[in-house]
Amino acid sequence: MDNQQGTLAVTDIELGWLAGVIDGEGTVAFSPYPLRRNGKIIQELRIKPQIIVTNTDKTLIEKVADIFGRSHVGVHFQTRTQHGRSFDGNKPTKYRPLHVANVSGFMRAKRALELVGQHLVSKKAKAEMVLRYIVQRELKRSGKRECPLDKDDLTLILSIMRYSAENSVKGAKSKHIPWIEGLLNEHEQRAVTIFG
Repeated sequence: MDNQQGTLAVTDIELGWLAGVIDGEGTVAFSPYPLRRNGKIIQELRIKPQIIVTNTDKTLIEKVADIFGRSHVGVHFQTRTQHGRSFDGNKPTKYRPLHVANVSGFMRAKRALELVGQHLVSKKAKAEMVLRYIVQRELKRSGKRECPLDKDDLTLILSIMRYSAENSVKGAKSKHIPWIEGLLNEHEQRAVTIFG
């Protein structure tokens, strides 16, 4: 039976199912990028935490979006057209549309990870590190919109990036690791200059 708001409460079974789908079809993304305004870098490093689930089965992704929505987690639903070539490379191959549920940003990712984190298996370690980073930044900002990254932040970012590279199914190494190492080194050099 529906409640007064017209939505059903999310059950533990649904959260376990959602975690299983994230483990199998999703990713806990942790994307570093420079913040630019009018083409100029105004902050060297920003982080965008995301939980992304993709599949060609629209019903599955709609269910993911429904559970997040009923849990008061903002989720963006999108359908992408896929293009490709057949194995011989000569004939175009028609792919089914790819459906995507994307939870993006600090507050949304925090809420999502708090909901499903205990049920995750293969994505659990990274989810815990990403959640720790979100909470760490939240405590430091304490009402301020922006707060400079410190050594602890950069060290944790680097740990998450290294973990991601080491546990990548495709074996891809992050191009961002040397960048983050450089930022951490610069931060440590400044600290030596100021306090040394």
